[in-house]
Amino acid sequence: ARWVASGLIRRTGKTNIATAQNGVIVRYGAATLTANRIQFDPATHIIEAEGDVSVQQVRPDGRAVLWRGETIRYDYVTGQLEAEKFR
Repeated sequence: ARWVASGLIRRTGKTNIATAQNGVIVRYGAATLTANRIQFDPATHIIEAEGDVSVQQVRPDGRAVLWRGETIRYDYVTGQLEAEKFR
C-alpha cells in the first residue's frame, strides 16, 4: 500500500519530514486520517495530527472503527495510535 495526502504540503530537505495543513486527508491501505494539520516522518511511519483529527480503520474482519480527538500520533503501517483524549 502507499500513502496519499492532500492539503498544503511542505517537506524539509535533510529530514524528509513533511508537514501538511488546511484540511488534510491521508489514506493508507484501509485507513483514512483527516486533520487540520499533520507532520509526517516517512522513516518512522509516524503521523502526528492536530485539530479535529479522525482516523477510520477497517479491520481484517471488515468492521470499521472511528477514532476522534484533537491530537493523535498514528503509525500508519502498524495501525497503532496514541491520543490523550479520544472518542
